[in-house]
Amino acid sequence: MGINRSEWRKASGTGRTMRGTDVPGESPAVHRRRLRVALRDLREERGLSAREVAAALGWQPLSKLLRIERGMVDISVMDLCVLLHHYDVTDASWVDELIALAGHARRDLYDQFRGVLPSDYLYYLQYESAASVFRSFEPSLVPGFLQTREYAENVFKARTPIDSDTGLEQKVELRMERQKLLSRPDGFRAVFIIDEAVLHHRIGGRDGMLRQLGHLRTMSTRPNVDLRVIPFGYGAHLGLWGSFVVLEFPSPNNNELVFVEHQAGVETIDGRAALAASYVERFWALEDCCAPPEEGGDIIDRAINQLAEGA
Repeated sequence: MGINRSEWRKASGTGRTMRGTDVPGESPAVHRRRLRVALRDLREERGLSAREVAAALGWQPLSKLLRIERGMVDISVMDLCVLLHHYDVTDASWVDELIALAGHARRDLYDQFRGVLPSDYLYYLQYESAASVFRSFEPSLVPGFLQTREYAENVFKARTPIDSDTGLEQKVELRMERQKLLSRPDGFRAVFIIDEAVLHHRIGGRDGMLRQLGHLRTMSTRPNVDLRVIPFGYGAHLGLWGSFVVLEFPSPNNNELVFVEHQAGVETIDGRAALAASYVERFWALEDCCAPPEEGGDIIDRAINQLAEGA
């Protein structure tokens, strides 16, 4: 029989509720350890293996929970809630305490960027890092996950008012940091749809764009990246309304979330809403507009050749 809540709090060294508080001198690593000990004890109380729990929740890979319990990867708040529900943890104050621990454990992920990003965007980033599938449509820019540093710098400079470059460098650093999600062993599968126009906007000049297109071509060959292109010849399509992101999560109990970025911030649309469903359907429709997967690389190569030849 595993320890109960009171015993766990005593053993882990915290006799206080963590919600909205911090303990001076304690690092995120300490909070991660407390959380993984609690999750392991909850599972063992129920006589379950980490593999059995992961399979029941539809988590992939099946080693995901074991990696969380060993402190190898963090757990998102969404996954934590699903896990606690599976363990039938109904004590609301304990759930709040564990959620607070998860928040403290993950705080170092993007904490350094809080001064330059709006709260709604930081909220989005937490969901992004927990997704199992990332779907994005971009009509005019290379998707952020596929941008070179040089390209990103030019994009942010264009978005920044002439009289202020506050946070510009940090925003570029954040973009580079987020790109690491594509390289994680347990990272998401990414599906990017772009309009062919993206390949011909010379952001960063001729040489800079050549480097960006070369990087885009390389990234398109990665096993967890699916890059699709809507060719010029297709004409009008649903993507002309603007860019958007659809996140899918590993648990079947979680709906997709849709995020639409605009000048005022990031709008979140819950997957249960009819509007969210319309965005998911829009993405499927845009896939039908794309050139066949085997031709996407050829379209990028043509853009590279035309730019290299000065066309």
